[in-house]
Formats: sequence, C-alpha cells, structure tokens
Amino acid sequence: MPQALVTYLEDLGAKDVFITSLDRVTAKIYTNSVWEHNREVLENLTGEYSQWGKDILFVANDLGEDASLDAQGRLLIPAALRKLMGLENAQVWFEVGKGVITFYNEEVYKAKSARAHTNLPQKVEYAEGAGVK
Repeated sequence: MPQALVTYLEDLGAKDVFITSLDRVTAKIYTNSVWEHNREVLENLTGEYSQWGKDILFVANDLGEDASLDAQGRLLIPAALRKLMGLENAQVWFEVGKGVITFYNEEVYKAKSARAHTNLPQKVEYAEGAGVK
C-alpha cells in the first residue's frame, strides 16, 4: 500500500481496519468506526429495504475480514476478495476519503475514466458555476 495511504490511516488512528466489498466491484478499507456506523445503518434499514441491508451485510461479511497494519505498513487483503476482484499480481487504483480507502482493478479504473471524461467540458462548466475555482 502506498505510504500516503498508510499515513492517512495512521493519522486517523486506524491501525485496525475492516476490508471488504459491498458491491463485488470495488473493495474498501474501512476504519473500524466507519464500518460500525455502516453496519448499524444496514442493520436498521426498514420496510421493503430491510432485506437489502441484510443482503449487503452478508456479502460484506462473506468477502471481508478484520486486518491490522503490520510494522511495514502492509495490510493483508482477504484471499476471497483478491481473487474475486482479480487483484493478484495486478495494478490497483485507490481513492481516499471520509475514513474509507476504496480500491479497484484496471477494468473498473477504465470504466471510471471513460465515464469521467464523457462530457467533461460541460461538467467543469457546471462545477465552476457552482463555485469551483
């Protein structure tokens, strides 16, 4: 894992994390506090969405594991997750924010890149109109 991500987790006081996927497409490294929040939200979905929360938690628990940063700042990604996402001996892309590190493979990266570049001038114009400098 890049040193900047290790530093991010250390700055959050997150030596222990939960690594999983909710959608079987992207994986996430959650600080324990963020994961507990998400777990609580999913457990408390009501009405017609109650089963959705249970299903998401099943997938997350099936693919996920608790992990700890080792002395060299490494995390062991659960084997089932590495295999599902095709991450073994492959390049990985990361996004960081709000106590979560999201990572994904080249196929997902290419799809995100294509979507981001579609109509980019219009997106920038709108964002600038909303206050982006």
